[in-house]
Amino acid sequence: MKKKEYIALGVIAVLSIVLILVFKFIPAIINRTDNPLKGAPNEQAKGEWIVVVYRGEIIQWFDSGVDATYTVKGNVGDLTIEVKDGKWHVSKVDCPNHNCEKMGWADVDSILPIQCIPNGIYIVSANAIQN
Repeated sequence: MKKKEYIALGVIAVLSIVLILVFKFIPAIINRTDNPLKGAPNEQAKGEWIVVVYRGEIIQWFDSGVDATYTVKGNVGDLTIEVKDGKWHVSKVDCPNHNCEKMGWADVDSILPIQCIPNGIYIVSANAIQN
């Protein structure tokens, strides 16, 4: 095999693992017996409500319509989320690979949530969890 083929196989393997983890954790939140959106804000969001999930629990809510910066703690260290113009991304993270920073900006139409596997954190639209 050529070097490019090994790289392509590696990328496919990583994406497969990410998808498996996404489909493992999202149903765990959806199918919980208690209210999965416990602690949901009562006020109407200017954009959409976005949740930060750590170890299967929602630890942070933020409004995608309000420009702000949020920092949460994960398994390895801090993860900083920047929200701007209805989109969000990980602007700083304490982890070995920084893949969540490389995922770029997400919005409510994003197919995959932003994930930081070493920290056990993912960021997803609350609508994706409800539906």
